[in-house]
Amino acid sequence: MVFLDKKKQNDKGKIILLFPLSNVLGHLSRTLALAEQLSEDNFKVYIAVSDYYKDLFYLIDPRITLISTLEMCADSTKKFGQIYYDNQNNLQEKEILENSTQLKPKELKRRSKILKQILKKDTEIIEQLKPDAIILDYHYPPLMVEALKKTEVFLLSNKIGYPSLCNRIFGGYPYPLNTYKKLVPSIASFDSTTDNESDDWLYCGIFSWKGWRKIASKVPKNDVFLFFGSTGCTEKLTPWLIENLSDRYKLSYLSTDNQDGQFINLDTYINQTKLVICHGGHGTVLECILKKKPMLIIPNNLEQLEIGKRVQTLKLGVLISKPYDKITINELTTSINRLLGDKVIKQHLSSFSEKISKENGVEKATNIIKNKLNGR
Repeated sequence: MVFLDKKKQNDKGKIILLFPLSNVLGHLSRTLALAEQLSEDNFKVYIAVSDYYKDLFYLIDPRITLISTLEMCADSTKKFGQIYYDNQNNLQEKEILENSTQLKPKELKRRSKILKQILKKDTEIIEQLKPDAIILDYHYPPLMVEALKKTEVFLLSNKIGYPSLCNRIFGGYPYPLNTYKKLVPSIASFDSTTDNESDDWLYCGIFSWKGWRKIASKVPKNDVFLFFGSTGCTEKLTPWLIENLSDRYKLSYLSTDNQDGQFINLDTYINQTKLVICHGGHGTVLECILKKKPMLIIPNNLEQLEIGKRVQTLKLGVLISKPYDKITINELTTSINRLLGDKVIKQHLSSFSEKISKENGVEKATNIIKNKLNGR
């Protein structure tokens, strides 16, 4: 990575600076997808990113300049809103959400120190680069930079998940999602809610990063693909599911260790299976819908639970919300067999897949940015 490429900085063309939440893979990959399209449209594109996923950087479009910055510690971002259950196996969403933001003094001091370092680094980048537009994907320290007031700001965020959960529980969207224009990497029929929606939630469609296609993956056809991404609970769930399902179904899965550093072409795995058991992350869910694959969702945090509820409401899959060790084998196999044979779910997947395939998310988002910069 470089700090700043002065030659590129002085080239003609508008400068776009993107800040992803760079230690969560789903956020990083969708930011990279948008950055690719912006580069193709002749913007000068910079991504300020930590080195958390540095082993992935060789797949990035060479037209994009990476700038080294810092990120909040991974344990704080990946564990935010983790689900826990009471003695009756119930969960209290409001309690979990509130507890996630109530830090002990020692932890608050630790994060405050890191935040100051992040802000210092981000300020240097913004002041030296002087971008025409900044796009923030859950990396928000730049909003405290004074120089940002003269720059167009876009947020990259889904609406279903943490935003819709906060709106449902507290009656409003959290800052900064209650301000600025939001580029939504999804379609309205999946991500829109029934509240009085303002026109600053701009539905674009899926953001698919081309870098994943450079990873060769040979996957045999199978019945069930187990995938829990970088924020699921794969180290517990995958071995348990293998133990209880391998004699009933042909399974496909990654290592039973944390999947955070395992980079795959997810399309290949989804294409080769009949059904996906997953955590319910935005990217995974939308790719499953696009490929018309029913989902059995076992969430690890509140956002995934919210997405899982949406999937079940729209009849695109089934949500199991209970401790994994409380899920019976009969419940698991019944859900799988239902998903494999449910004609209603199949019809709904086909309908939503058609809607998603009609939208090029990154092209639409790029056009929104273009029009804004050009005063239209």
